[in-house]
Amino acid sequence: MFAARQLWKVAPYIEPPVPRSIWREYHLVYKALRRLARNWQPDFVLDIGASTGIWSDVVHHLFPASRFILVDPLAQDHLKLDRRYADLHPEFEWVHAAISNRVDEQTLLISSNLYGSSLKYVEGKNEHSRRKVKVTTVDVLAKKKQLQGRGLMKIDVQFGEHQVLEGAKNLLSQIDAFIVELTLDPPPNTMPSFIEMLQIIDSLGFVYGDDVGGWRSETGGLLLQKDILFVRPCLRHYA
Repeated sequence: MFAARQLWKVAPYIEPPVPRSIWREYHLVYKALRRLARNWQPDFVLDIGASTGIWSDVVHHLFPASRFILVDPLAQDHLKLDRRYADLHPEFEWVHAAISNRVDEQTLLISSNLYGSSLKYVEGKNEHSRRKVKVTTVDVLAKKKQLQGRGLMKIDVQFGEHQVLEGAKNLLSQIDAFIVELTLDPPPNTMPSFIEMLQIIDSLGFVYGDDVGGWRSETGGLLLQKDILFVRPCLRHYA
């Protein structure tokens, strides 16, 4: 009888299925945010590195009442190739700019598939072309958009994540959770190491919430990048 009463303590957690409409690549982020959504709803979602808007479309399933701001310096290029999410969500607010730690104009190194584009030069990286783009900061953007309430943020900018955080010092006080793509072994002179990034994020008052994706080498499967959900300590129990 004792064993039966204690069974609930050792039974594995079984995750409910993900809707069929969600691409497999986004199952982990959907599951993690679905757990948060049971007890927390953001007033706004800031998608930095939005590409076609597919990530925001996934998150919109969970937070349909939130205000969505999508930022990408190549938004027009992405939308020429795939407009389905932009057309599906006319309420999404698009900002055609790169995000860093200062406001100016910089050269964007554009990869052939657009997704690997970066403000950072990486030797040996596949570079298709270059383009001058408008650069702003999270804080400047937040003031311009008059973001109110509590927020969720996603950062995917290819080696410039630390600079995005540097330019978000004011808005971070309104952010309860954010997802960031971190590189395990970043190229020289691009960004802090993986461990240093964890320390920076810890100093900002966030804790490790969950693994929500990653990127592996196409040849040997080596883990290259991790998508990590960080949350305020008060939300850790729900992540």
